Amino acid sequence: MTYEFDTYKLLDKTPEDFVDMSNPFAAVMETAWYALQNDKLDDEHLFSFKFNLIRRLKEQGHDNDLIRSVFGFIDHYVSFENPEINRKFEKEINTVLQNREPMGIRETILANVRRQTIEKERKQTIINLRKEGFSDERIAKILGISVKEILRLTKNIE
Repeated sequence: MTYEFDTYKLLDKTPEDFVDMSNPFAAVMETAWYALQNDKLDDEHLFSFKFNLIRRLKEQGHDNDLIRSVFGFIDHYVSFENPEINRKFEKEINTVLQNREPMGIRETILANVRRQTIEKERKQTIINLRKEGFSDERIAKILGISVKEILRLTKNIE
């Protein structure tokens, strides 16, 4: 018995391959493409990228709940290093989606839990990589974060 499956190699694509797709999953694939790149986007470029994705999904006629769901997923995998930029981004989302209320308590709690979980996982990964003899510069490259962020995450454990 032989099984054959179609494959989709994300790294063979470019961000332009996803721009004209009306399927909201294209936004997820585009984000995954960026997340797989060696050089992570800095917060300024990430802000621009995410904002353009929101605007594109809105222009394609997707409803606000779907856009929020897509961005809940995206934020989990590609997040801002600076919490201030995240707050600014939330305000921009509310403007584009024409939300009259700021992010609710539930969303705020979930965002904080998500951020803390990511930080805890990163901190443990940094500790493990240091034990294996990796330098902070190499760890930063592997994790796609700055050395400054590594030092911030680990300042109380050494």
